[in-house]
Amino acid sequence: MISLVLLMLFLFIEAQIVNGYSVTKCRSPPSVEDIKGITRYRARVAYDGSGFKGFQLQPRRRTVQGDLEVVLMQRFQQPVRVVGAGRTDSGVHARGQAIHFDLEAGAIKSKEELRAVEYSINRMLQKDVRIYDLQEAPVVTKLFDGEEKLIQWSAMYDSTEKLYVYRISAEKSIYPLERHNRIVLHWADTNIALLKKVLKHFEGYHDFRKLDFSNLQTVFVI
Repeated sequence: MISLVLLMLFLFIEAQIVNGYSVTKCRSPPSVEDIKGITRYRARVAYDGSGFKGFQLQPRRRTVQGDLEVVLMQRFQQPVRVVGAGRTDSGVHARGQAIHFDLEAGAIKSKEELRAVEYSINRMLQKDVRIYDLQEAPVVTKLFDGEEKLIQWSAMYDSTEKLYVYRISAEKSIYPLERHNRIVLHWADTNIALLKKVLKHFEGYHDFRKLDFSNLQTVFVI
């Protein structure tokens, strides 16, 4: 019973990913000097994941990344690749997931135009996804092979904190407006006290290096 409950906890997640600045050690990306003529922008994206097959681009499926890229390409008339701070599964919602994308230099000429661009992008997107806090991404200092290097800020590597909220209901029925925001335990014999005891094992700091299948090695691993 408990194993099944823990498996179902991951079906409905509300994620908030917070931007930050970290020092990482990974394969050396292009430096600022290597990508002249390109300006990087960052933003947060919020979405109701009910109609999406997750964040990451998938062929013939609606995804958050896919919707964003289509609108950005229409708006700027150039290919645009959106990079997210992380991937989410089908049905997962987000309040503030960090993203970045690159545009040809001069595509946005001022902060006033930046606000207008954010407004127009949201008008072009469907109602279940929005971006906010659109801004030019900063240049950050990172360590590669013992040497500091100036590179563009990355939503993937420079997000230092991710907050996940799991919502569970043990009621016999659920309010219709909440049906997409929590998982419902339909078992009549659900042991809430035992479930709370098991969930205590998730509290605190944990080392998830064994779940990292990339070549990225962070200096600080939680």
